Amino acid sequence: TALISVATAILLVPIVPKALALRSPTELEYANQSLQYEIEERQQINLALQASEARLAGILDMSHDAIISIDVNQVITLFNRGAECIFGYTAEEVIGQSLDILLPQRCTDAHRQHVTEFRQSAPATRQMKTRNSILGRRKDGSEFPAEASISKLEVGDEVMFTAFLRDISDRQQAEHALQASESSLRSLNERLQYLLTHAPVAIFSCQAGGDYGATSMSANVKTMLGYDPSHFLNDSSFWLNHIHPDDRDRLLSQVAQIFETGEHHHEYRFRHADGRYRWVYNQLQLMRGSGNHPDEIIGYLIDITERKQAEAAVSLSEAKYRAIVEDQTELIARFLPDGTITFINNAYRRYFGLQHDELVGNHYRPVIFPEDLDRVNAEVQTLSPKKPIVVIDNRVRANGKVRWTQWVNRAFFDDEGALTEIQAVGRDINDLKEVEAALAQSDRRFRAIFNTMFQFIGLLTPEGFLIEANQAALEFGGVSREEVINRPFWEARWWTLTPETQDQLKLAIAQAAAGQFIRYEVNVLGVGDTVVTIDFSLKPIFDEAGQVSLLIPEGRDITEHKHIEKQLKLRSVIVKNMAEGVCMIRTADGVIVYTNPKFERMFGYEADGLRGKHVSILNYRDEDEQIAQALMDEILSQGEATYEVQNVRKDGSAFWCRATTSVFEHPDHGTVMVAVQQDITARKQASEQLQASLKEKEVLLKEIHHRVKNNLGIVDGLLQMQARRSPNPDVIETLQESRNRITSIALIHEMLYRSEDLANINIAQYIRDLTNHVFSSYQATDHVSLNTQVDDISLSIDHAIPCGLIINELVSNSLKYAFPNTQPGEIHVLFHQRENQVFTLTVQDNGIGIPPGVDINQSKTLGMSLIQGLVKQLRGKLEISSGPGTTFTVMFTQNE
Repeated sequence: TALISVATAILLVPIVPKALALRSPTELEYANQSLQYEIEERQQINLALQASEARLAGILDMSHDAIISIDVNQVITLFNRGAECIFGYTAEEVIGQSLDILLPQRCTDAHRQHVTEFRQSAPATRQMKTRNSILGRRKDGSEFPAEASISKLEVGDEVMFTAFLRDISDRQQAEHALQASESSLRSLNERLQYLLTHAPVAIFSCQAGGDYGATSMSANVKTMLGYDPSHFLNDSSFWLNHIHPDDRDRLLSQVAQIFETGEHHHEYRFRHADGRYRWVYNQLQLMRGSGNHPDEIIGYLIDITERKQAEAAVSLSEAKYRAIVEDQTELIARFLPDGTITFINNAYRRYFGLQHDELVGNHYRPVIFPEDLDRVNAEVQTLSPKKPIVVIDNRVRANGKVRWTQWVNRAFFDDEGALTEIQAVGRDINDLKEVEAALAQSDRRFRAIFNTMFQFIGLLTPEGFLIEANQAALEFGGVSREEVINRPFWEARWWTLTPETQDQLKLAIAQAAAGQFIRYEVNVLGVGDTVVTIDFSLKPIFDEAGQVSLLIPEGRDITEHKHIEKQLKLRSVIVKNMAEGVCMIRTADGVIVYTNPKFERMFGYEADGLRGKHVSILNYRDEDEQIAQALMDEILSQGEATYEVQNVRKDGSAFWCRATTSVFEHPDHGTVMVAVQQDITARKQASEQLQASLKEKEVLLKEIHHRVKNNLGIVDGLLQMQARRSPNPDVIETLQESRNRITSIALIHEMLYRSEDLANINIAQYIRDLTNHVFSSYQATDHVSLNTQVDDISLSIDHAIPCGLIINELVSNSLKYAFPNTQPGEIHVLFHQRENQVFTLTVQDNGIGIPPGVDINQSKTLGMSLIQGLVKQLRGKLEISSGPGTTFTVMFTQNE
């Protein structure tokens, strides 16, 4: 502004016409030339002034600072582009306005006072004064810190002020951040010093090359390794002598590589002051020297023993997990979302009869059957983070056969919810599907029988509502199924009950719902209002929890039977006073037409209580009807027979009789059989008690075997739990050996429990089961084959248990030691019977054999001691031979 004012003043100076004072032509010409020169000079000055004004205007527009001019009344006269950017106003909006528009209201008075003091401070034409800390206010009302410089220009009586103002918000923030950073740096240094003193990290340095003796070592090496730092200084032998011998050469060769790489890190074992080795991590950095300073290596040590132990534990855990997966009988596979298989277990490979490389890395195999494909794909599409599991039944082809399988598919998703992998666990449910089909067929067969029975049968809820009725019941009442289903049974429309019989039926339903079997006779009004006598029963059906879930009502029309019974009671009694019981049976229908009083008393009936009833009522069991029919056929063909028969009294008690039956022709009843019977119950009971006692002892003995087997199973389970919790492989192996021995004993008791012969064991089946279990426990089926040749022999339990333990020990020993590094081989188990009850047990393998110089007979191992003790228990002889392989032969006799 000052420059512009000065230039304007110069332009306004009048040009004096000097030629008016000249007189001669020469002077006039000279004056004109001078005037022309002066005009040209002024034009050049004017052009220079215009260029200067243009440059000044450009500077004003390009400046990022705010340049503001005000007059003595603090009215804004100039507002450049930088001021527009800082304050948010345009020049047109503020020129002519008071400067207060650009200041916070609380600062206006102080600013006016400052300008007044600045104006009166000195009489000079130009003055500059800097005020570092002021506040500005933008158009949007926000405030900001600024740095300002003020210039004063006086031209005559006119005074102008020009302010140069800069927004220092960013600079203040940077200063604050710098102060915070310096504070943090001081705090970081303090923490670093603390860490160097207390952290479990030892910092050291050593000269590069030579013997690598340490030149410095932090004090916390004593906490880490138990040694004072002075032990390490300038003595590399101390460091080298404490490194594990297996790690020393490898470590030195790695350290030497630092001159090529500039840095190196390695892990090794270092002997602690307590004598135990600790794993340490060593990070090295080569620092190149300059001038008189040699190369130096700096580094740090960290104790990583716990990490190494954790890695070992994880590795063991992974091995256990894989062993568990491989031992599963379920089919386990994992595959990518596109169907590419990434993992299968052995059960999966064996089930489908394919090799590992035929499955892993290929698209999902085996292919699902076309009729199941759409359904399976639809189920798999439902997998999501909210529904990660689906269960699918489908058919596959395994080993050339179509079989039903069930798969539990579990999906795994990443943090963004994208499907990454699917794990499928399958099992063969072909047998289950066949059972379901058989059940469906059985249900159809049941309904066919249910609806063809002549008895009235139905199904009731425990509350007495009818849910099913057979065809005979519907036909009896002349009703449709819809008329009676889901209605109270006492309101069934096929009969009419009096209030008393209705209450009786309700009570019977309540008692049956409580678990009682109810049976009684009831008179009802049937079709045509005829009185019908029903032999009625209610049988409760219990669920797995022991609660009554259903009631089965059964009825039989016995009206005619009751009528015949009444008629037979009117017949006269024959041979009333005989000491033996006598009865007469009509051969045409097996109905009793006469009994004497002795016969009636013998069977517990009143006079004429048996007349009109079928002879089968005297049979103790239902199956006796067939025996009675065969006996009747024999009597009719032979004319007479004597036999023993088990009868039943009216009260349901059984008794035995000796009977003589003959055939006669009766004038009223046609062909009849007359049976004379004598009670021989006392004699039979004595015989039966003896048999019952023997049977009871057999049952008790079976139960003992069963409980022994169960208890051994509990011991096996406890050992298995202990093995899972033990991190020591030797302990796990010992526990597995104990489990195998227990299993060899438990198999004996299980076979005795299932056998009809409680004294002897089928040794062939026992050896197959035992050796298969041992092979499974050692997972040796892939590289060792088993060959058994066993005669069909039965051994007593006293001989079978020692033989089983001997086989377990010998087969286990072969699997453990005869085939190192999964060497393929064979194990033969032979058991033959020679003459004179001499038995020969041979266990042979084609493995590496007994090492030279080892006398196995002198071995003190638990297994060999156990074998020798068991051979002694059998009173047998043990022979051992080696080369090739090893052969154990045990010979013994089975002495009662």
